[in-house]
Amino acid sequence: MRVRSSPGRLPGQFGGLGGALGEHLTPEELTAVGEAVRQLLARYRDRDDDPAARPAGTRPVAAVARLFPLLDE
Repeated sequence: MRVRSSPGRLPGQFGGLGGALGEHLTPEELTAVGEAVRQLLARYRDRDDDPAARPAGTRPVAAVARLFPLLDE
């Protein structure tokens, strides 16, 4: 996988979305959020293997989600 060194060089509509959220979740909720993210991204997985499944204008993107408990304050 090649990664652009500068997000500013991407076309405007591919400017990226990022951020960090701090939430208070139970272990069960944390598991559910992780599963929801996996299911959301799974809808697009066939496009990796089948270029014909890619709508016009698509580009490869990286999606990274890390869900883990923080240390107590």
